[in-house]
Amino acid sequence: PAFAFSFILLTISVGLFLSRDHKMALIQMTTIEEAIQCLIDLHNYNMGNNHHLKVSFSKSTI
Repeated sequence: PAFAFSFILLTISVGLFLSRDHKMALIQMTTIEEAIQCLIDLHNYNMGNNHHLKVSFSKSTI
């Protein structure tokens, strides 16, 4: 599936919510380059109401 913000299109190969309230998820990007670009573009993205998106890399597997 592809998810679009106003400035970036993401292609996610696998996704998994890690908590019941859906505040945290583990996603696998299609390529390393796309994952790096996602980190650059979306980390600290303002989601409104003083909520900011936090993006990081993980060694966890899906």
